[in-house]
Amino acid sequence: MPDITPNNLLEDWLNAHRPSQILTIGASEPPSIQTYQQQSGCRLNHLSHHRDLGLDKKVPDTVIISDYLEKLSVEDGKALLTSLRNFLVPHVLVFIDHQLTEEWDFNTLIGIGFRKVMAFDHQARSLCCYSYDIDTYNPRRTWNNADHWANPELYGKYWW
Repeated sequence: MPDITPNNLLEDWLNAHRPSQILTIGASEPPSIQTYQQQSGCRLNHLSHHRDLGLDKKVPDTVIISDYLEKLSVEDGKALLTSLRNFLVPHVLVFIDHQLTEEWDFNTLIGIGFRKVMAFDHQARSLCCYSYDIDTYNPRRTWNNADHWANPELYGKYWW
């Protein structure tokens, strides 16, 4: 069985989720994105720096960040990732090489709502893929309903 590469993982993910608008941030676009765009006809935008993000105009279905967070401070990177989350981007995939930076570790990304998808170890690289999915970020809890409130008749009426 062949080893799964980051490109294979991304290709499978794109085919499973079928986004119609993709934004990539980083030095270059991963090759599988071009292939997916040609097959699906999705809209594809690429930014080499997040200062040009412009999420107030149009929120994409998916943001893919690769070869980029390693170059940012944790503070700037967290600001980028949490702004994507706050603008309700449904899916965010981050590919990061932990060997290039000690600041960005597993706990940092998990702490802001990302899940580790897979790690790829190959010679001098230790690339990891993390994902954020708005549908699974904050799941409904069985206790958060009118049955478990002290005053069930007030459930959903007040926000404080």
